[in-house]
Amino acid sequence: MCYAGSYGSSIGSNWESSLQCSKYHFEEKILEKLVRLEHKMEVFEEKMKTWEKLVPSNLDKIDDTKKQTETFLESMRDTLNQEHMRLNDSFLETVDQIYIQSESKVKNVLDSVSTKMEEFNESQQKRENVFDNLQTALQQERTRFNKEKIQLNDSYQETVENIYLRSEKKVKNVVDSLSIKISEFQNNSENVLQLLQSNLLQDRKQFNQSIHQQMDQVEKDSNKMIQNFISEQKDIGLFACYSAAGGQTFHVGTVIKFQIIKASTGIIDLRSFKSTGKFTCEVSGFYMISAVIMSATDKANYEVVLNNKRILHIYPPKNVLGWYTTSSSVVSTNLNVNDTVFVKTLKSMVLNGGSENSCISIIKT
Repeated sequence: MCYAGSYGSSIGSNWESSLQCSKYHFEEKILEKLVRLEHKMEVFEEKMKTWEKLVPSNLDKIDDTKKQTETFLESMRDTLNQEHMRLNDSFLETVDQIYIQSESKVKNVLDSVSTKMEEFNESQQKRENVFDNLQTALQQERTRFNKEKIQLNDSYQETVENIYLRSEKKVKNVVDSLSIKISEFQNNSENVLQLLQSNLLQDRKQFNQSIHQQMDQVEKDSNKMIQNFISEQKDIGLFACYSAAGGQTFHVGTVIKFQIIKASTGIIDLRSFKSTGKFTCEVSGFYMISAVIMSATDKANYEVVLNNKRILHIYPPKNVLGWYTTSSSVVSTNLNVNDTVFVKTLKSMVLNGGSENSCISIIKT
């Protein structure tokens, strides 16, 4: 189905018609016109054949034929004009194709008529005039059609430019508005970011202060707990002996290392004691220190030292006939945390290598 409303206008003028028709219906109408045109061409050819038959007998009929030809051309021109009036700018390509086909067929007919009319010497001039007139008319139609086509193109170009200008203006307004919005968003984002950074730095500072305070408190509590734990350690004691195969010579001022731990209790750094020979107090209190030294050296003097100060000097008895002599000592003293106690030789001596002969005992009372 097709519903169309049209009003009189010419090609090249502003279109004031509204055509609501499918492309299929339009092409169907064009094909129908072409069929009619071809039919008219066939009729024209038949008439030309009739002219060829009648010319030898009656040349006067050529004038009638000429009039009929002019009438036909006029009818054909009117038909083309009517078809041009129905076209719009969206179907220019189709019109061009129709025009080319029509022009080709007309040209072929004219060529055929010219060839056949040459055989008639008497009417040759008249027929040439007829064909000249036809060619002139076709050229005029072509010129008019080209002018109208140019006018349509100019009108279309002007419309496109107007649309482009309006669109460009709208796009520019939209872009300007968008730029303003983006700028406002960036400013707001920067302000928010600065505020967040400030809050973050403040929160971090407060958090660090809180963490440091908590760590300090934890450290204080830990130290307090350790001190309480250490102070509650009442049983602290150590019993260790010296041992060496075949005995060992100790020079003057040597700290005797009692490396064989026989017994220990409480908090004592045994590793440090075994490597250095020095007892380090870790729980303050009152301690009793006793030492037993067996040596084959005559008058093997030694001393008990507290923090590099002598607290007891031992003088063993005179050695008899190279036998080992045992000397013992006992001393009691107050020890504070990190105080050191050790036994040091006051004379070059050789100790008995047995693991139960030279020993030290330190006990917290």
